Amino acid sequence: MGLFGHKSKENQKLQYPIGGKRTRPSPGRRTTETSVNAPLPGYHGPHFHRGPAQEDIWNQRQQNIQISYEDIRGRSHTFHSPIEQHQYSNPYELRPGPFTKRMEQEYADYKKKAETCGTNRSAVKQAKNVPVGRNYVPETIHGRQIMTAVDLAIEGRIQANAAAQARAGFQQKYPQAYKDNAIVSHWIEASNARKAASAYREAEVSLRKLHGRWEQRMVQYEQQQVHRGSPSGC
Repeated sequence: MGLFGHKSKENQKLQYPIGGKRTRPSPGRRTTETSVNAPLPGYHGPHFHRGPAQEDIWNQRQQNIQISYEDIRGRSHTFHSPIEQHQYSNPYELRPGPFTKRMEQEYADYKKKAETCGTNRSAVKQAKNVPVGRNYVPETIHGRQIMTAVDLAIEGRIQANAAAQARAGFQQKYPQAYKDNAIVSHWIEASNARKAASAYREAEVSLRKLHGRWEQRMVQYEQQQVHRGSPSGC
């Protein structure tokens, strides 16, 4: 029998015993019951496989429901092996959509940190331009302005680092929270927050040096005033 030769009826009966006909396995049907009872697709990233259980606790606390210690046990994240990797959908889609209430709060949190980071920038910049030197009369208000800007630079650095960490953590915790250009812009903003933190640190160092020069100039000016006010020849 050649490559394309026909099989005998006996062989067909052995291979397809039901009436000698070929049968196809039933693919099954997706009923309403199975779709309702099927677990929701996961949306937490590695190290956050306890996320669904934790979100349940979080939702209860938002409703002021008292939760016993026994209900909380076993719901913390773990960094020990094996790490459960997130299973991305195919094709890629937003998960979950829309955000859960907890995700909305975490989203608002890193947005607020970024706003605080930007608010301090103007005051810090103005303080860096305070005139200090022999050609300028030192004023007490300038010293206070510079030190206030130092505190703002410290706060801005802390908030910028927190914003960068929160953004990066949000993307790691929820790998499919964004898609397409939103993913790119999310990481760009996280990178910008880190750069802002570095800029605030440099501003803090610069302002402390500026305040040191202001103090030195203030001492010199006060000494000059004393000499000018003293009688001639004394």
